[in-house]
Amino acid sequence: MFRWTGNDEAAATIAGFLTANAVAHAGPGLLHDRRCLGLRLAITEKAELLGDVSDPLPEFKDFDRAVAGERGRDLWRVGLLGGELSWFLVKSGGKTVRARLAPEPV
Repeated sequence: MFRWTGNDEAAATIAGFLTANAVAHAGPGLLHDRRCLGLRLAITEKAELLGDVSDPLPEFKDFDRAVAGERGRDLWRVGLLGGELSWFLVKSGGKTVRARLAPEPV
């Protein structure tokens, strides 16, 4: 994946978990209402991979419980694959859930 030296399979799986979680929780009308869901992958200067999934909801109730696996398993599985999760509000509305993955030594 680009010039990232980490586990590509884990990164792709994590992107899938984040996207599935956003679709499940942004509501069934997400696509019917022409609202957007975004996926962005970027490599930082420290060679970490950032996987961002954005949706139109400006909140994330029980984020810590979700990451702990108490509210579904997708975000918990991200941690098992080495992803460090966070979330933040975006200026244009909605939020972004971010997974940060460390590179592997070359």
